[in-house]
Amino acid sequence: MPDLRARTITSATWLAGLPWRVRSGRGKRLSLTDPHLKRVVVVKPCCMGDVLMSTPAIAALRRALPNSQIDIAVGGWSKQAVAHNPRLNALIEAPVGGDDTHMADYMRLARYIRRGKYGAALVLDRSPLMNMVPYLARVPVRAGLDSENRGLALTHPVQCPPNKVRHEVEWYLDVVRSLGIAAPRDESYLEFFPTEEEKGGAGRALSEAGCEEGDFGYVALHLGGGANPGMNLLSKRWQPERWARITDWLAETYETNVLLLGGPGKEDREAAEALKAALFPATQGYVVDMVGKLGWGEMGALIGRCNLFLGHDTGAMHMATAMRTPVVAVFGPTDPVRYGPWDPSRRSVAVAPKHATSGSGAESLRQASKSSDLYHGAVTIEGVWSAVEKIYARGVGKRAVE
Repeated sequence: MPDLRARTITSATWLAGLPWRVRSGRGKRLSLTDPHLKRVVVVKPCCMGDVLMSTPAIAALRRALPNSQIDIAVGGWSKQAVAHNPRLNALIEAPVGGDDTHMADYMRLARYIRRGKYGAALVLDRSPLMNMVPYLARVPVRAGLDSENRGLALTHPVQCPPNKVRHEVEWYLDVVRSLGIAAPRDESYLEFFPTEEEKGGAGRALSEAGCEEGDFGYVALHLGGGANPGMNLLSKRWQPERWARITDWLAETYETNVLLLGGPGKEDREAAEALKAALFPATQGYVVDMVGKLGWGEMGALIGRCNLFLGHDTGAMHMATAMRTPVVAVFGPTDPVRYGPWDPSRRSVAVAPKHATSGSGAESLRQASKSSDLYHGAVTIEGVWSAVEKIYARGVGKRAVE
């Protein structure tokens, strides 16, 4: 039934998009002095990790257009990812992205964008309704992802077949490139900008916890993930008992403090308690429980002070790469080639079973989540520990193990 629904949507959007597909000049690149580029809006409502993955595209826009107005339409859930990004002039809160989104919400977003009198819009989303928003807002130049011919009303469509496996960051950069703007891959780091106040809050949290920085610094372990508006995919999470063994070995081998991170939700709290209950007694003193105690900005600042980040396919994992902290991420059922840690420095790694799904759609992830044991059961504790040790061997640790 889901396949029939997907085919129906694809066929309907292909027919609806015909008037734009046959227009001459479609996809013509612009010069950097084109007046349409004086006011630009990026449309990326959800989710935290996805918005962070859009920051290399935003940075490329700002480098090419230093004097332009560049704004972003982003959901309330994920706006903290770019709330203090200096490359942006303003945020438009997008009332879309969750399961309860209605057509009226898309129309409301179109009205918000229309008030900005933008000359160009970049839609970093595969939704046909989201691709229609700039058209309804009367934005003349509309670049975006054209997945399965769903790029309705785009003047600069980027073909992205579902069976072509690339990282999301690459697709977003292609949308920028479609306008004729350079977006070098080696300059394309994720970015996150905690405020000075948030940095101070992270420092106070460490002090209040009585956490001293040892010879090997701190390791952040984020236990959450998989909870976003419109999708609850808790199968992204590796079992807390397995993270407990990694924590034991970190304490025994490197005597490093492990900072437990997570959100205020019930699932994250339960994961933290399960991990602590499974620890060796000698490890207890090395673990600092900060689950639910930090906002996104403070968490980002704290992760930036760590020598290593451990976690899953989460917004926090993408935040770690944005803070230039090396990452070991356990993946499944999502595909690490598409959503793994984007780290041009190549200090980060995703550990995933070889048969992880390559599906890109929400339905493929939901189906994969039903067999979460197939994915996480195939990721061994030894495999994750091997990845951790390799990162330390590359210079994360400050001294050799004696």
